[in-house]
Amino acid sequence: MAKRKQSARRWADILSRYADWQGSVRAFCAREGISVASFYYWRRKQATENVAGFVPVQLKATIEEAQCSGVRLHIGPAGVEVELPASWDEQRIGRLLKELW
Repeated sequence: MAKRKQSARRWADILSRYADWQGSVRAFCAREGISVASFYYWRRKQATENVAGFVPVQLKATIEEAQCSGVRLHIGPAGVEVELPASWDEQRIGRLLKELW
């Protein structure tokens, strides 16, 4: 089990480096010393695991705000949806997005 966690952490680091990479997947994999097939496997695995493994965000809202949804945001490739009260202004939504990013 510990090896799996180490491997998952290693690949999370590799994939985060890829996010800043400007070249092709093939060139990135050659630089990192990994196979292209492994890269795509772990990228797909991370994308599906991140749906259930994201960090929760705590927001303080009144009961009235929590009950009336007015804005629906669709975030990321996994299709996470967030419903916000209609009373939220752009500044408050911006703070939420900054925390999520």
